[in-house]
Amino acid sequence: MDVWGQLGAVEGFQFCETMDTQSDPLVYDALYPGDGWRSWIKQYFPHVASKPFAKRHERVWDWFDSLEFNCPPPDPDIEIWGRGGAKSTTLELGVAYVGAKLSRPFVLYVSETQDQAREHVQSIGDYLEAIGVQRLTGVFGNQKGWRKDQLRTAHGFNVMALGLDVAARGIKLGSFRPGLIVFDDLDGTEDTAKTTAKKIRQITKKLLPAGSTDCAVIGGQNLIIPDGIFAQLYDGRADFLANRQVHLEPAVINLQTEGRVCEDGRTRHFIIGGDPTWVGQDLEVCQKQIFDWGILAFREEAQHEVYAGTGYFFDEKAAIIVQEFNADSIVRIVRAWDTAATQGAGDFTVGVLMALTANGVVWILDVVRAQLSSDNVDALVAMVTAWDRSRFGAKYHVRMPQDPGSAGKKVAQQDQRKHGAVIEAVTGTKAKRAEKYAARWNEGNVRLLQDGHPRLPAIDRFLDEVTKRTELEGKTLHWIRPLLTEYRRFCEDESHDFDDQVDAGADAFNFLMLRSDVLTSKPQSTGLPPHLMRKNLSQDAVGQDSSGRIIPPKRSR
Repeated sequence: MDVWGQLGAVEGFQFCETMDTQSDPLVYDALYPGDGWRSWIKQYFPHVASKPFAKRHERVWDWFDSLEFNCPPPDPDIEIWGRGGAKSTTLELGVAYVGAKLSRPFVLYVSETQDQAREHVQSIGDYLEAIGVQRLTGVFGNQKGWRKDQLRTAHGFNVMALGLDVAARGIKLGSFRPGLIVFDDLDGTEDTAKTTAKKIRQITKKLLPAGSTDCAVIGGQNLIIPDGIFAQLYDGRADFLANRQVHLEPAVINLQTEGRVCEDGRTRHFIIGGDPTWVGQDLEVCQKQIFDWGILAFREEAQHEVYAGTGYFFDEKAAIIVQEFNADSIVRIVRAWDTAATQGAGDFTVGVLMALTANGVVWILDVVRAQLSSDNVDALVAMVTAWDRSRFGAKYHVRMPQDPGSAGKKVAQQDQRKHGAVIEAVTGTKAKRAEKYAARWNEGNVRLLQDGHPRLPAIDRFLDEVTKRTELEGKTLHWIRPLLTEYRRFCEDESHDFDDQVDAGADAFNFLMLRSDVLTSKPQSTGLPPHLMRKNLSQDAVGQDSSGRIIPPKRSR
């Protein structure tokens, strides 16, 4: 019995109710000459498959070619490829090939969101029309079922798009069940353990049971998070699709890179070794992707190098300590605070002075760090803010956090009134807030000023007085060592001892990355204790400036 007779014998097949009047074996023969996938691609899509296939592409095409109508399916195929490796194009074109062969008359194409799934299905529709497939029409010539999220062809092929964000509302398939389910990009970079668990429930309780008895399953994604669906399919934690065959390939095997400081002062990463897995994404292409995406994003998206659940964020070796800083290059500068309120114990109050320069490099110019009471915290913030403003003028901002609850809001309002601070609510985990900052740090595009931004001597005298610091602890240079130690120990699972400098640094970085300046109001009072008041804060700057440690900004007359 040919495929048309087999389709007619399928019990309950009603998805294309006009198929009997529109099906034409001659049309089917034209869509699939019967010479295999290589000749089919060569005949219809030489412009799409313009580069020679890698072994992974051939493996997937052989899998699609093995599908035969009303025959047992092959084992589920899970393909984990780096971004840029033609994964989605291969899956979309493979579904069009299935439609040409009619080896599975109904395909369910599943992605993380409905919009993503629709885009994939629309691409499949373009491929089908390119080979001459006609849309299904009704008795009066109106199109039936050719929409953004569904394709129905005159020769009996059907594709439906489904996003996991809408799957919870139910899937109405009628009496006809999908014979092929394609999972394309199910994980999201922001997925939590709860989100992933919900997606797995949708897959195992709604989607897979909806398949036909001979349903075949194929999935593709890059490994973007350590505990996502595809990570669990890869490492064996997933108990569904138990007979799956899993294949993981990075863009480059044994990738070696090195960072180089270029003429503009930025650190760029260059490939110095490795074997590309596909000629369509050779080392030249990968080098451009590193420049465009950033080295950390490339290693995650194309190489599957994602943070472990308890992984360290900051590479201490990526820190670059420099001797000199040109303040004229500042685009924006901020002092971000992470405050505590226990004198001599507990968490530290930290103020990180960070600048963004025109070439995109981030500079840490100074860190104030001490265990202080709430009154002393207020005095320190006021003193440091006044000093910083005298040095950097309108480019300078103060950023302070707002803790949850009404008490946090009240304190934030006081900070805004007294210090002219930009107030931002604390949301998300510490690791999530530090993620982009760590990426810039690990790229080698964060600089630490060796001797630091010159401080007002009164600030150090105040800290000496209230914290009983030793002479060594009072030296400006000393802030670099504890900062690097804390950054080195900072973990995503928060098993570290302290994270105040990471929190303040991440808040400063995220503020600097804002697209537009946020202007702060002028403080209404200094808040300084009377014995620490100075008539002219800039007087101490003259001697400090001549040290050569920092080149002061030019002042307009």
